[in-house]
Amino acid sequence: MAANDDLISELGKQYFLMHELWLDASVFLQPLPARHFDDKDRYRTPENQEAAQILDLYDFVPQRLHFQMATDGKFGKLVHSKIL
Repeated sequence: MAANDDLISELGKQYFLMHELWLDASVFLQPLPARHFDDKDRYRTPENQEAAQILDLYDFVPQRLHFQMATDGKFGKLVHSKIL
């Protein structure tokens, strides 16, 4: 949705500055993880790390954009657009 492109780009910039500088493209087009992670469990396996990062992204992005984040391949490119 072109109407949200500027907002998504700006959210990406904010996310990189405040949360995670190195956001892997694999975290986009993913469903919301079914569980939350405590600090110890979060880093126990690479799978947990990725799931926790996906959860962080869902927590940061406004709910009205969750469907687009999970289904639109352009979303991740927009998030990275103000950084790269």
